[in-house]
Amino acid sequence: MKIYSKLVYDLKTGEAIEESFLEYEGTVVECKGGGGGSTTSVDEEYNRRMATIAEAQQGMAEEYFQYWKTDFKPFEQEQIAAQRELLPGQTALAKRYQGLTGQYFDEATKGISAEEEMGKAKTGVQQAYSGMEGEMRRGLGRMGINPASGRYASMQSQMLRDKAKGLAGAGTMGRRYAEEESFRRLRGILGGQS
Repeated sequence: MKIYSKLVYDLKTGEAIEESFLEYEGTVVECKGGGGGSTTSVDEEYNRRMATIAEAQQGMAEEYFQYWKTDFKPFEQEQIAAQRELLPGQTALAKRYQGLTGQYFDEATKGISAEEEMGKAKTGVQQAYSGMEGEMRRGLGRMGINPASGRYASMQSQMLRDKAKGLAGAGTMGRRYAEEESFRRLRGILGGQS
């Protein structure tokens, strides 16, 4: 009886390619289940199919590796090289701004408050319209138009709509100014055109 220490087996042909064993003659204890012995058979056809699948998978892996090697690897190397080219500039930029401390840097980077600018713009509109209603009432009174009339109410309604439009527009302009000014300051501190 052969007791193998090494066996290299070709799944396709079913032949042993390399084997290392000892010849043994003596008693053998079989570890069978309580219900009696069972024999194991080798399904040659199944083994051939599995070998074909394994070889196909290996072929796909090699094909994908070649694809990576020819297409992706050069691209990745270009990305690495591009990043390396950027490093000196980024390092210089970091060193440049390392010395910027104190109030100038804080003011330049915090930007302008959009809410504050919107408030200023709306205040201007409120002031412009604040005396308008009184002036309109006096002017219409001089022309003989009654403040309780429908015409007066219509004119007052139009004035209120114009005021609302003015406030909305002023708010938008104030916010836009704050954003643009903040961006201009940031661009200035980073060395761009202001």
